[in-house]
Amino acid sequence: MSEEIMIKWLYHIFFPYSETIYREGRNVILVLDTLRAHQTGAVRQRIRENEIQTLFVPGGLTGLFQPLDVGINGPFKHWLREATSSEESSTVTSPEQRRIILVQKVLQCWTRIDREIVINSFNHMLIRAAEEVDDFDEIE
Repeated sequence: MSEEIMIKWLYHIFFPYSETIYREGRNVILVLDTLRAHQTGAVRQRIRENEIQTLFVPGGLTGLFQPLDVGINGPFKHWLREATSSEESSTVTSPEQRRIILVQKVLQCWTRIDREIVINSFNHMLIRAAEEVDDFDEIE
C-alpha cells in the first residue's frame, strides 16, 4: 500500500460508497490501522474534504479491532494458500497462464466469504450498528 494507491482507493471505491450511505441518511466511519500510507497529510486532507469520520486503530491492536483482518482476510489468505499450493500452477509455464490461474483461484476463494462470515467478524469484534443494539448493557 502506498499513498497513491490509498488515494485512488478513496476516490474510486470508498467515496462513491460513502456518498450512497449518506444519501440513505446513515453515517460513515472509516476505520484504519496505523499504516504509514493511511496517515499521510494528502490522505488525511482528502478524507477531511469528504467529511468522513476516521478512527485509527493503535499499533498492535489490529487483531482486536479490525474485523476484516481477523475474520475475513485470515480465512481468505488460508484458503488462497491452500488453493495455490496445488500442482496445477507448477506445471504451467507461461506467466500469462499463471496469472489467469491465480485470478481464478482468488475468485474461488473470495466466493467462500459469505454474508454470515462478514457479520460474524463484526460481531466477534463487538462492532454493531446502533440500530442493532437497544441498550449498551446488552453487549457482552
